[in-house]
Amino acid sequence: MRKERLDFKKQIRRLTRSLAVEKAKLDELQTQQQRIKLREISGNMRQDFLTQKSLYILDVNESLGLAVLDAGKFDALKVGMFFDVVRDDKPIARLRVIDVRDRIAGTQIEEIERRISLEPGDRVLPWINGVKTK
Repeated sequence: MRKERLDFKKQIRRLTRSLAVEKAKLDELQTQQQRIKLREISGNMRQDFLTQKSLYILDVNESLGLAVLDAGKFDALKVGMFFDVVRDDKPIARLRVIDVRDRIAGTQIEEIERRISLEPGDRVLPWINGVKTK
């Protein structure tokens, strides 16, 4: 009786370990599947969405060369995307996304016109394939 109980305990431990390994594999496969889906929708849909939405600067830290945008993951922004800051329909700066949160994104100021300071409320347009969008 005691031996059977020990055997059952060993078998339960083995099954528990096997289940944990299989769950980890399943989680990895689900994560890969989500990444594939995100890549698929991030192409044209992202470009279409971004060209229709008005983005703005929320905050600027000139000493660090950073600006925060009012859009994030939920708006299909991704690290590495480029944006133009526009004032009076003229581009005054170029931003590159370096951090994306759910509803905001941190950007590095890559280029800026001389004697111009970025300000909260400045309009931001996506830079897609080297062509400005209207």
